[in-house]
Amino acid sequence: MTDPEFSVIICTLNRATQLPLALDALGIAVGRAEQSVEVVLVNNGSTDDTQQVMEGWAAQQSVPVRIVAEERRGLSCARNAGLAAARGRIIVMTDDDCTLEPDYFEHVRAAYAKDPREVIRGGMVGLGDPRDIPFTTKRAPNPAELGPTAMPSGFIIGANFTMQRSVAERIGKFDERFGAGAAFIGSDDTDYLVRAQDLGIPILYDPTFRVDHYHGRRGLDAARKMYRGYGFGNGALYAKHLRQKRVRGWMLMSLRAALRDVLGRSEHDLIKNRDLLKLKHQVRGFAAYFRHKG
Repeated sequence: MTDPEFSVIICTLNRATQLPLALDALGIAVGRAEQSVEVVLVNNGSTDDTQQVMEGWAAQQSVPVRIVAEERRGLSCARNAGLAAARGRIIVMTDDDCTLEPDYFEHVRAAYAKDPREVIRGGMVGLGDPRDIPFTTKRAPNPAELGPTAMPSGFIIGANFTMQRSVAERIGKFDERFGAGAAFIGSDDTDYLVRAQDLGIPILYDPTFRVDHYHGRRGLDAARKMYRGYGFGNGALYAKHLRQKRVRGWMLMSLRAALRDVLGRSEHDLIKNRDLLKLKHQVRGFAAYFRHKG
């Protein structure tokens, strides 16, 4: 059989009640796609009815749907299982709490047709529910390319992440020590992008293809928890790539941002001393990386 044009990978854990929203939107987008699409659903050890939800949805689709079981907990483990199963020329990764816009695949196709270089290309991530805090979104209206020494965190979001399969093969697996459910909580996407930078692979943001993120986090406590997690993950990331000059520069930038908090010169209007909070947990993550490594 001819490999499909697109492989969509969704990893999920115990989201039986929320997953139908993502799958229904995916079904509409797949139905409108002019190129061939396969769907890879990765069950990351769910103990609720997630498996039954996936099987019921798959039975109603006219495109190939592969359900993969990955019992090792962790988003990076699940993503690696999905990548191993994917056969499409272009890999699309989104989250189990996101909805693709109906014309998603046409916009992705057009982006790769216009610029066929081997790249990682991320799209717009809107806020699905206005009651949620405006985090884990990317709503910039203009396309952009990440500089070769720029810090990639937040430049594109893992909830709307695409690349050619050949790019995934060049970069290799996600580092399973990073990401939700892993030792270092976050920074799995950032680590992957740092490794892409090392290989000279362009990293692009394209607002023409969009998903909406229904992450469900509300209130300042949820925001602080996210900053703690991001800081911890980035600290481990800095430790992993410490030998690189640009990474040491990112560490210095974090220190300077925290110093502005100390001096009362920051301009954050949501979380007081945000960068100081992040730096504290970056130090924790930095130390934890070497303890874990040893």
